[in-house]
Amino acid sequence: MMAVMLLTDVNDQSSMLMRAQVLKVIDDYLIIVGAVGCVLTGILYGLFTNWGFFRHRWITIKWLLTVLMVAMGIFAMGPCVNENVTATNLAVYQHNVETTLMWGWIPTVLQIVIIILSVWKPKLNMDSSISAKI
Repeated sequence: MMAVMLLTDVNDQSSMLMRAQVLKVIDDYLIIVGAVGCVLTGILYGLFTNWGFFRHRWITIKWLLTVLMVAMGIFAMGPCVNENVTATNLAVYQHNVETTLMWGWIPTVLQIVIIILSVWKPKLNMDSSISAKI
């Protein structure tokens, strides 16, 4: 989504509408479905494997970062993407694009941190008396 926003130029009403529709399709059919899939997969792994939700701090950190990314998508970027499909004013459209660009780099960085945590699995184990109860 960030690549579409950064690599395309909007110079008239039709290109503005086309980019807004492309971003909405990407958001609705790739990003939202992917986010729901990640959350559901995490819930299933947490419930049905020995990893649990809170046994290791790196898993807890991944959960918090995932929830933060989903919340940013729902409350910061999603409304801007949806509003641009019907925006007729260039100033409103441009404000929504700038807001999406401003917030868009944060989930990208958080996703990189999540990947690093998944591969590295740092030894941030919680106290064994706490993890035995969870």
